[in-house]
Amino acid sequence: PEPDAKPSSSTKKRLSFEEIGQRFEKRRRLLESACQRHKNSSEFNKLEPIFMNLPLYHNVSAKYCTIEEASSWTWKRVLGNVYGELRKRRPYLMGEGAKEFLYTFTREPYSRLLSGYVDKLFNPNTDFGSTYGKFMVTRFRKNATENSIVCGNDVTFPEFVKYFIHVEERRMRRYRYRHFIPTHDHCDFCNVPYKYIGHQSTFLEDTNYILQVINSTFRYKKNYDAEDIDEYSTLHLKRLRPRVVKCMTLDEAARRLWKSFKIWGILSKNQPFPFTMEHTQDLMHFDFTIAAMDAYAKSEPKTVRDKQREEAMREAFASVPLEDRLEVKKLLHLDFEFFGFDPEPDTVFPKEPYKRDPNFSYFDVFN
Repeated sequence: PEPDAKPSSSTKKRLSFEEIGQRFEKRRRLLESACQRHKNSSEFNKLEPIFMNLPLYHNVSAKYCTIEEASSWTWKRVLGNVYGELRKRRPYLMGEGAKEFLYTFTREPYSRLLSGYVDKLFNPNTDFGSTYGKFMVTRFRKNATENSIVCGNDVTFPEFVKYFIHVEERRMRRYRYRHFIPTHDHCDFCNVPYKYIGHQSTFLEDTNYILQVINSTFRYKKNYDAEDIDEYSTLHLKRLRPRVVKCMTLDEAARRLWKSFKIWGILSKNQPFPFTMEHTQDLMHFDFTIAAMDAYAKSEPKTVRDKQREEAMREAFASVPLEDRLEVKKLLHLDFEFFGFDPEPDTVFPKEPYKRDPNFSYFDVFN
């Protein structure tokens, strides 16, 4: 899903190239300082870094370390555009004095955790449910139905959080998954010299700064919402369809996907599900895509829809017991130290009790 591409809310204005560079430097120094304190810590349970190369322009090249659920899919699209530009003009070969740097993008840890849940478990992703979801249901749900045990397709967010705590505390390598593993275990941060650490919340500024540094003429400005609608519809209602229908009705699968688009801020939350149960019995993915694109065209502006992400965060974490939220905070403490994120954001630890809208829920599939 599309990252938050607006300028940082803390600046309330678009920063200059120099100011963005200063922000990158501040982030780099923060990471270096944290690594000095924790470099030899036994808390790490590292993954092998996954790097992607950016083409060389005018003796400058870069390596991007991918972190799932932190704009990695959008950056792959950016790289596709950069490679397209590369075919149009011949870059210089790597020579003496060439500069190479490493960079990555991180994300607010609680929102990354929720994003992984929605992407892999709330969506009708039966391949994932039959493996990891099955483990979550059998381990953390009493009196689970046979269908839930076999398919693992209806994991709740509180159950997912208990799974995260259980697996990370015990370092259960078999049941860890890259989309959920804390950011500090990706990319070997204390041994690899990253020059630029982007944040999803400042994606537009950070991405275009890096593209300017490598002398690329491409600039990120495209909204990929339409592509997301098409890709997710095709994946879940066409490619995975034979396995999806073994675990849930097409009506439920389509409704889950429709709610996901609202959680991600692609569709306005007031856009009604357009199909009857009778219609969904033989629903084709292209019919769903057309209906979703029509709802997208009728949705409120992106600035309004972006607020739905925060609303969904509040609803999701309000369903999690405080003791579990505090355990998650402990497990993510290196993420907060390394990258400067707030360990107790109001979306997760609200000062006032959460009041849910009685007429709408992001996570109630049939509401």
